[in-house]
Amino acid sequence: MEKPFVSVIIPNLNNAEQLDRCLSALMQQTYPSDRREIIVVDNGSTDTSVEISKKYPVQLLIEDGYPSPYLCRNVGIRQAKGSCIALLDSNGVPSPGWLQAGIRTLITTDVSIVTGPIDFQFSKIPTFWERLDYLYSVITPADIKQAVGLPATHLFMEAGIFRQLGLFIPQIRSLGDIEWTNRAFQKGHTFGFAADAIINYPAKNRKKVIKKMVAFYAPQ
Repeated sequence: MEKPFVSVIIPNLNNAEQLDRCLSALMQQTYPSDRREIIVVDNGSTDTSVEISKKYPVQLLIEDGYPSPYLCRNVGIRQAKGSCIALLDSNGVPSPGWLQAGIRTLITTDVSIVTGPIDFQFSKIPTFWERLDYLYSVITPADIKQAVGLPATHLFMEAGIFRQLGLFIPQIRSLGDIEWTNRAFQKGHTFGFAADAIINYPAKNRKKVIKKMVAFYAPQ
C-alpha cells in the first residue's frame, strides 16, 4: 500500500541554530522523501533562520503580521498538499523513524491525533523552570487515556480534521494547541501515542517558560 503524502509544518521565530538541527534531522527520516513535504513558516525572524531554511529542500513561507506559532501553523496548513499533517516545533529534533512511526500509528489505528515521546535535554542540574516545561510538554502512554488536550510539540493528524474543526485561533501566542486539541476531544476525536515517534527537545529557561505560559494574546 502506498504511503500517504505528509506535510510537515514547522513554525519558527528567531531560532536559527535549533531550526538547523531540526531540518537536518528531517533530511535523515526513513519515511520516503517523495511522500512528504516540509513547510517552514517563518514568523519574521531577524536572525539567520531564513538563510538556514534556504539551505534545505523545504517550502519557506513568511508570515510576519504578528508573532504567533498558531498563525504560522494555519498558514502552513492552508498551503499543505498532504492528506496527513505532521506539526513540529523548530526546537524539536526528530529521530530517524519519527515520521514513519507517527504516520503508521495514525493510519493503522482508530485514533484521530497522535503524539509521541519527547526526550528532554536538561541542564546538568535541572532548574525549576526546566522541570515545569517538562511537565507541560511531555505526554506519556498512560496520560493519553485521560488526556483532554495535547501540546503541539509534535502531532500527527489527517488533514481533513481541520475542515471539520477549523484551524488554530491565530491571535493566541500560547496554549492554542491545548485549545484546538480539546476542541477535537469535545467533538469525539481520540488521541494516540506512537512509542517510536521520538523527538529530542531542549527544556526552556525561566524567561521562555513565563512567556509561553502567560503571553496569551499577540498584539493586533
